[in-house]
Amino acid sequence: MEKFPTRYVNLRSFMSVLNKENQELIECYINSYSNSFPKKKNSKRNIMNLEEIRNANSLFEEMASNQKITEGKLEGYILNYTFYSGVREEFDILRFGKKYNLNIELKSSIPEKDIKKQLISHKRLLEMLNKSAYLFTYISSDQKIYRLDESNQLVSVDVEDIVDCIEEEWEEKNYLNDLDLSDNIISPYSDPEKFINHEYYLTTEQMDIEKKILNIDYKLISLVGGPGSGKTLLLFDMAKKMTEKSKKVLVVLGAQMTEDESKKLTEIMKFDVEPIKNVAFEEKINDYDVVFFDESQRIWKEQFEWIISLKKPVKIFVGDQRQTFHQAEKNENIQKKLVKLGAKEFKLSLKVRSNPEMSSFIQKLLDVRAKNVSPFNYENVDAVFFDNVKDAQDFSLYQVRHNGFRIIEPTEYRTKSTYSLKRKKLFSFSLDVHKTIGREYDKVLIPLDNNFYYDNNGKLSSSYSEYYPYIEGSLLFESLTRVKKELTLVVIDNERLYKTILEILSWKIDTLVKNDE
Repeated sequence: MEKFPTRYVNLRSFMSVLNKENQELIECYINSYSNSFPKKKNSKRNIMNLEEIRNANSLFEEMASNQKITEGKLEGYILNYTFYSGVREEFDILRFGKKYNLNIELKSSIPEKDIKKQLISHKRLLEMLNKSAYLFTYISSDQKIYRLDESNQLVSVDVEDIVDCIEEEWEEKNYLNDLDLSDNIISPYSDPEKFINHEYYLTTEQMDIEKKILNIDYKLISLVGGPGSGKTLLLFDMAKKMTEKSKKVLVVLGAQMTEDESKKLTEIMKFDVEPIKNVAFEEKINDYDVVFFDESQRIWKEQFEWIISLKKPVKIFVGDQRQTFHQAEKNENIQKKLVKLGAKEFKLSLKVRSNPEMSSFIQKLLDVRAKNVSPFNYENVDAVFFDNVKDAQDFSLYQVRHNGFRIIEPTEYRTKSTYSLKRKKLFSFSLDVHKTIGREYDKVLIPLDNNFYYDNNGKLSSSYSEYYPYIEGSLLFESLTRVKKELTLVVIDNERLYKTILEILSWKIDTLVKNDE
């Protein structure tokens, strides 16, 4: 997202504007000093509720007249700030001090449970800045002030409590602009140690869904969400909480997992983690109280029917029907079957692992005619061209050894009749797509050979002519969505594709130049 300058408010000046009761002047002031900017081009700005601002003027007047207030304490307020970094949080008033940070929310009326929920969410973000945070909500309808205490309980306070939390010196910087949540958005499969040490972040949406699932009495549950929505992280967090309540829990991954990976995860997590091939049709599964099925869209028909027949365990299916690799998986449509069977369905609608720049590039790469996609500078995307495999291999090996990249290629397939190998890997040290399911990597390198082309509808397709049961577009999408920070595309002897990728990378610059002409 493009960075905008932060504008700071003097409370006494703000009060003078409000006291004029000039609607146009107030609107102009709020618009000018608002620090909320749209995430997408041509989107509307999120502007504060003007009625709540006018009603809060009495709070500002009390603060300004308090004997402990100083001119310094009236400076440095950030108005109407929206935080975007995988999650969205809206702050009415922020102030960054030398030792601690301040947040004041302005509401006309709101239930206490919603006040508490919002302030806790804000607190979690602000404390990532390694400073204490003081959080208040002012309710204008009954002129009450609530503070969130250290135990996350609401305490009724007065204006002087707010004034006591305002430092004389303040920081002329919005530190939330630099906060990157990507390190707190982890894959338990890739980072089990970080998970067990609780080095991760759950969004308000994730916590709401978790609370509902943990407190309902259903034997069949479906949790769905797209790539980056945090399904697996939420699954493991629920499994941990259920285990702490003495439930016997099993997590089944509907994808590849080695015996060593399974044993390591089970040992670290303190609940059992197994690939589906180890537990399908095994009666021992009936010994569990709760069984999670991760990547459930890839479960075979026979496996699904057998799982549904189990009587004892609560069955929680977690997946995304759009992330299927095989036509048989699409046809099976586990998600639709669960709905027909009366499963209680929960949907994660927000992307937690969301990088607007990367998302824009991926959408444009897969569909050059994609609509509602904004251009970026794509500073974290690179594309290199080689006219032969050997040079591409040498370059890629160097990136793996020296720069920490992980290479992802289409999964190899060996035919059952002739045992012929299809879609043979170009790199012996790469990961196939099926082994990356549920994982994320900081740096990803993806080779694109001369089978890739753009069809008449502008969609990236493959002309690979031999029998290959997997849907290559789905495999490529999965590969692209494994990246957290940096992406490198290695184009091999495919000039037309490389030219199009270069045009995407210079899309923003070309647009600016064109607009200036």
